Amino acid sequence: MKKFFAALTLVTLTFIFAGSAHAQDKPKLNLDKASTAKLISMLEASGYNYAKAADNVWTIKFKGNELPEFNVVIIGHEGMIILLTVIAEKKDLKPSPEFYQKLLKFNDDFDRVKFGIDEDGDLFTRIDLSLRIVDLQELKLNLEQISAAVDEAYVGLKPYLNKKN
Repeated sequence: MKKFFAALTLVTLTFIFAGSAHAQDKPKLNLDKASTAKLISMLEASGYNYAKAADNVWTIKFKGNELPEFNVVIIGHEGMIILLTVIAEKKDLKPSPEFYQKLLKFNDDFDRVKFGIDEDGDLFTRIDLSLRIVDLQELKLNLEQISAAVDEAYVGLKPYLNKKN
């Protein structure tokens, strides 16, 4: 389980900083103390059981109707809250033109949620929120939205996955 969180955190950090990190700079998840306190306060009040995975990175375990168990990663970075779920790693995908068309359709079908393939070839969902304007109700709504989208989309993605749950 620790290996999974470490790998998930590494994939997440790579995804976030792939386009913006300079060769000599080491990426950091930056949040000021007030923003960190606000995010932690909302997580505490949300009613979800969460775990800290790294500085400014937390996870919440969800159980779906189609996908038995998956993690939503909550990342605080430069005034943003990023909700992220890796649905499948590259090695577990059977990509085809139909698969990519399905992902594009999901981006239209699901409100707020983006589906994509990261630099490592992993399939993910993501929601970006501005920490400045997010309150507890909005955070919970988006956590519910991403978890429902992952579970619902999983049904349509099964034909394109090597592993079947």
